[in-house]
Amino acid sequence: MFMQGYRVCGNSYTNIAEVKEYDLVKDKKGNLKKLVITVQGRHIQGRYLITMPKVDNGNVVDVIFQPSSGANLKFQGPIVPSRVAGFYKKSNPE
Repeated sequence: MFMQGYRVCGNSYTNIAEVKEYDLVKDKKGNLKKLVITVQGRHIQGRYLITMPKVDNGNVVDVIFQPSSGANLKFQGPIVPSRVAGFYKKSNPE
């Protein structure tokens, strides 16, 4: 898993973290209801809680990152294909 950004990682590099465990919860129709991912890396460790509220045809995701230390971070946004996401993977000097 790649994580990037000062708010999440405390630096401006692309940080690689290993997924230690995950739990996927689906509704009766088989749609994603909740995904919990526990990650650990050199610069970051914590838990992601990902939910998809029933708005905008299901193309919105809520993400709460709970780091092992510090305050929780909350994000919300549309789900888009990676080719149009505008993500720029920065190099990591380590």
